[in-house]
Amino acid sequence: MLNLVTNPQQNDAAFSQQALTIREWRQVILQRVLQGGLIVWLLTVAGLLLYFGQNGVLAELPGVVYGLTAVLTIGLIYITRARKLNLSLRAGAMLIFLYALGTASLWLRGPTGNARIFYMTFVAMAAVFMDRRRSIAALIMTTLTTAVIFSLATFNLVRVPFSNLVEFPNILSWMTDLGVFLALNTALIISITYLIDSLEKTLESSLTEQKFVSAILETSGALVVLFDTDGRIVRFNRACEQLTGYTFAEVKHQMIWDLFLTAEGVALTKAVFEQIQAGETFSAYESFWLTRDGSRRLIAWTTTPLLDQNGRLEYIVSTGIDITEQKASEAERERLLIAERQQRLLAETLREVTLALTAQIHPADVLNEILRQVRRIVPYKAAHISLIEGENLRVASWQGYNTHGGEELVANLIQPIDRFAIDMEVIRSGQPIIITDTRQDPRWITLESTSWIRSHLVVPLRLQDRIIGLLRLDGDTPGEFSPQDAEKLQPIANAAAIALENARLHQEASRQAERTRQILDSVQEGILLLDANYAIQVANPAAQTYLQELAHSRPGDILTHLGPEPITNLLKPPPQGMLWHEITLKNPDRTFELIAQKLEADTPEQTGWVLLIRDVTESRRQQQYLQAQERLAMVGQLAAGIAHDFNNIMTVIILYAQMLVKSPHLPPDLQERMATIVRQAKLAANLIAQILDFSRRSVMERRPLNLVSFLKELVRMLKRTLPENINLHLDYHEGEYTLLADLTRLQQAIMNLAVNARDAMPDGGSLTIELTRFSLTDTEAPPLPDMPPGEWIRLVVADTGVGIPPENLPRVFDPFFTTKPPGQGTGLGLAQVYGIIKQHEGFIDVSSEPGKGTKFILYLPAAAHVEFIPEEPEMELVAEGGGETILVVEDDEVAREAICALLEMLNYRVVSAGDGEEALKIFRQRSKEISLVVSDMVMPRMNGAVLYERLRELRSDIKMVIISGYPFEDRDKLSLSEGIVKWLQKPFVMEQMVAAINAALSHESHKPVEGAS
Repeated sequence: MLNLVTNPQQNDAAFSQQALTIREWRQVILQRVLQGGLIVWLLTVAGLLLYFGQNGVLAELPGVVYGLTAVLTIGLIYITRARKLNLSLRAGAMLIFLYALGTASLWLRGPTGNARIFYMTFVAMAAVFMDRRRSIAALIMTTLTTAVIFSLATFNLVRVPFSNLVEFPNILSWMTDLGVFLALNTALIISITYLIDSLEKTLESSLTEQKFVSAILETSGALVVLFDTDGRIVRFNRACEQLTGYTFAEVKHQMIWDLFLTAEGVALTKAVFEQIQAGETFSAYESFWLTRDGSRRLIAWTTTPLLDQNGRLEYIVSTGIDITEQKASEAERERLLIAERQQRLLAETLREVTLALTAQIHPADVLNEILRQVRRIVPYKAAHISLIEGENLRVASWQGYNTHGGEELVANLIQPIDRFAIDMEVIRSGQPIIITDTRQDPRWITLESTSWIRSHLVVPLRLQDRIIGLLRLDGDTPGEFSPQDAEKLQPIANAAAIALENARLHQEASRQAERTRQILDSVQEGILLLDANYAIQVANPAAQTYLQELAHSRPGDILTHLGPEPITNLLKPPPQGMLWHEITLKNPDRTFELIAQKLEADTPEQTGWVLLIRDVTESRRQQQYLQAQERLAMVGQLAAGIAHDFNNIMTVIILYAQMLVKSPHLPPDLQERMATIVRQAKLAANLIAQILDFSRRSVMERRPLNLVSFLKELVRMLKRTLPENINLHLDYHEGEYTLLADLTRLQQAIMNLAVNARDAMPDGGSLTIELTRFSLTDTEAPPLPDMPPGEWIRLVVADTGVGIPPENLPRVFDPFFTTKPPGQGTGLGLAQVYGIIKQHEGFIDVSSEPGKGTKFILYLPAAAHVEFIPEEPEMELVAEGGGETILVVEDDEVAREAICALLEMLNYRVVSAGDGEEALKIFRQRSKEISLVVSDMVMPRMNGAVLYERLRELRSDIKMVIISGYPFEDRDKLSLSEGIVKWLQKPFVMEQMVAAINAALSHESHKPVEGAS
């Protein structure tokens, strides 16, 4: 609570100090009382001394009076000046002084003195400076003192000084006076203690309030300044010190406009003070304060008057808030709001532009839309867009030049970047360029068709960190474009660059998608895309076909299974040791392979599966076919080796048996037995021939053959031999059916197939031979693997028999494999067919269904435009030779001896050799007498072909007959075709040897002599 007093300094002290406590108040009152009492005492002593001096009685006064006066004076001065002494001690000293004065006055003067005044003052001061208990004690003490002194005086118990001066009242009188004294003092004590208690409460309340107000003033962020009516600073709170950098002590009693105010602030503040002085109760304003460091702070002030109890102006209080940052924030906020409104407007426009641009998916449409949308932002007379292509800029789109001029120049213009400074600068810096006046800018190149252009704006089309093109705007007046226009256009240009890139990517993605679709549509494998719920999202044509066969499903359906397999099993890894899952169908028999790959994603709902399905039915069949071919080739190679050794043995047996049969000295029964040996040997030779047919090692002589005529004759023969319950017919289309074939071998193959069909139809049926011709190109899939492109003849032999079980189909061409009972087949029939067709460079396939029949399909290469070679007449054999010398070369000693014995029996002279080296040695010695060389083809160290070449070097007209247990390869025949040479296939009979020798010695044709059949 502020105690506002008249004196400004006192006001300052009162305002600046806190309210006093009761103890402090007592100290202040005590000090004032002591000071006043000291003054009064000194004046009184001085007055008495003057009075006594004028009356001449100073000398009469006893020395004790002087001493007592001096002690009291010194004591009073001491306690007055000793402020550091305890309040109780000083107050006690003062009370003792008063009590002593009162007692002295009562003792010396009695009732007529000032004792009552001193005693009442003593009691009053005790009530003021002491508590109630001590004040009552003071009252009792003064009362008792008065009573004692009066009692002594009344009863003359002691001689008192005042008894000579006044008449002592009677007892009733002084008792009455004492009672009045007691009553007055009691009332005084009660009044004073009540007032002291009230004052103490008031002071405590004021102190609390002042502490509260002071705390608020000092701790609040508000500025509080107390001025006197002239504008001097009376109070300056902590917030003001922190703001200005000045302490209160530095600014105390300073005029406000001399310290903190700017020139404008001085005038404004004085005007406000004048308004307050004129009687206004409130004024709010803003002004700048200058701080110690010279900075300006904007303060929002509220100024009010403080009036005294009479309603007169005593102080002016100003409270303020520093609004510098607030005003700055408001200004910044306002600036940002304006910028935000502009940005929002630009963003809305940009959004509309972006939507319009992104709606276009073709680059040409995007370019046109860019120019259309740019006109909404920055109007122009003409504009064009140039795209960077390598080192050049190509104008890709333009507008407005048809009206103002220059369209012929701009249209599809291609110009080098380095020839135009403006283009280079924009591309290098990535920043727009504005040409305010083209006629004043040296960088501008003026052309006649574009001379109307007076202002120009170039904005780069920026895609991330690279420039892909330039947006150019042209105006017909100078200064038509501003930096703000460039700033607004840059986001549009960036969006345009993105739209162009998106359009390009869209086109590229469309092309990629189309290529991907074409790839997916063209691949033979089925490709499926399943979502997390196994719904079919994508399926290429192959997959759609497989889905119909495996699950009767289509895209969009939930896939639960494929064939007999649940889809959940197929999505797992394949079984150990397998790379694919296998799905097998029955009726019809189909085999599929499947592999699944999971598509990972951030959430389970986005996961999926890619399934690859392929139909391996045909590839499995081809694989089995190729495996069978490889197996048959290995078996054939083994069989050929066995047949070679067996041929040597059979050659010896046949030749010796034939020579014995022709012996005239052999009894008839032995001749019959030898004839049986010869017949069985020939049967064995036929068996070997079948093995060689299978191994493709038999000797063949392929000639042009009309297959239709051949089959017609064969069908007529078969109809005579097959049972009547078998219906045989030949189907063919008109056309050319000529091929190079060994008639005997081909007839043997078809006869074997017919016999098989007969055995498969014990109850009768149909046997169909079908003949067609077709062309196989490079782009077509062949019916069987390894079939080369070309013209082919398809020969089908089909029956309606019992069929072949599926498990036996892969082995039908294996030699010695048969399902017939023992004794009814050798298992070489189909193996021989296989070998014969292979030797004709053909292919064979078989299909069968138990209970419905079997179909053998033969593919033979067609021959084009061949001349038929007439059959040569059989030559007449000469039984014996004329003594000619024949060189026999054979590494097998037994076979060599048998051949030599045969030739000697036929009247030839024989020279033999065990290998080629020995034969050459003999030939060098006897070359003139040797008429013919009979040599084995396969020998160690030197084969028959090499031997023949070496012999021709020695004698060019030498003839040779080649014999071998292996079939003759085409390359061997070619190397031997330049001489008069014959070749024989082991085992051979005597007649074949005779025919070959006769042909060689008689210079016959090169016709080879066929082996035994």
